[in-house]
Amino acid sequence: MPRLLTSLAVCCLLLGTLAFAQEAPTEAALDALRRGAYDEARALLEPLASSDPEAGYMLGFLAARGLGMEKDAAAARRLFTEAAMAGQPDAQHALGQLAYTGQGVRLDWQRAYGWFDRAAAQGHVKALYMLGLMHAEGQHVPQDLGRAADLYERAAQAGHADAQHQLGSLYLRGKGRPRDPQEAARWFRAAARAGHAESQYDLALLLEAERLPGPPDLEEAVVWMNAAAEAGLPRAKLSLALLHLNGRGVPQSDREALRWFRAAADDGEGEAMFYYAAAIADGLDGAPDYHAALLWAERALAAAGGELPEIVAERRLLRDQLAAQIAALAAARKPPEPQREERVAEAAPEREAPPAREERRSGGLRW
Repeated sequence: MPRLLTSLAVCCLLLGTLAFAQEAPTEAALDALRRGAYDEARALLEPLASSDPEAGYMLGFLAARGLGMEKDAAAARRLFTEAAMAGQPDAQHALGQLAYTGQGVRLDWQRAYGWFDRAAAQGHVKALYMLGLMHAEGQHVPQDLGRAADLYERAAQAGHADAQHQLGSLYLRGKGRPRDPQEAARWFRAAARAGHAESQYDLALLLEAERLPGPPDLEEAVVWMNAAAEAGLPRAKLSLALLHLNGRGVPQSDREALRWFRAAADDGEGEAMFYYAAAIADGLDGAPDYHAALLWAERALAAAGGELPEIVAERRLLRDQLAAQIAALAAARKPPEPQREERVAEAAPEREAPPAREERRSGGLRW
């Protein structure tokens, strides 16, 4: 990545986590970070780190990522701990993340919860989200989706896209909140506008599936499904292919359907492999290619572990149909065996003619 882009990415990440770094001594360091001058930022922060928790956190951030210094996880943890003990919420969140993931330390959900709780008490948005996640998953604490929804909502109202998505999912499923597709759509839309691919996908499904008041909004559904597909979400690529195949919200296009089926199949989406195999067997965009179709059908079947029995059976049937089709075509192309000369003796009885072979015709594939 070019140095300018790296600098911008690092600065945005730091500004996104540094909740209270507004004091003058750290402003010059932040300005250095914006310019990608990491050596200068380190030089400004080192004299302040022992007395200024904000500077200590920022120096730990640089140490953790090897910016302006050698990457030093131990030094980063020490700086985070000193700043966290002094009440710095970003450092408390950082220590919570280390304990939660076990990155460089022993995985410890109890310790993680404690640090997240301290940071959340000061309104740290990411810590609120992590507490919500731990309550939703029952990590260290008993599962409590109502409490999770409360915490997600506080983070969601502050603009945290993951929290907005999780809150929308709870409303959609009626878990921790009353079932309310409209409220789910509201939170999905907020996260979708922030570029959250899962929310873009879920919002598109709601708009397309007649689960909201009024007629389906297929045009908006296609906009969000396309955004999720372009962001790389395999399920969105598959759904977009089906929209193009059926002409829902877009002009019907076999070519676009085939393109998105292939994109999702390349991502390992088993259902997309199945559809792609059937599509190229039917010649959706040209002459049928049974050999390539059989390869994708075998991959779809191999990816069917854990699927419902009827899905496995459907994929096996397609694989078997394609194998039979290839065998039938090979048999039809096989040249006839040369006829042997028969010796006819006057005393030998006349032989009966063999019955005519029944012509084998290939049947169409259903998908």
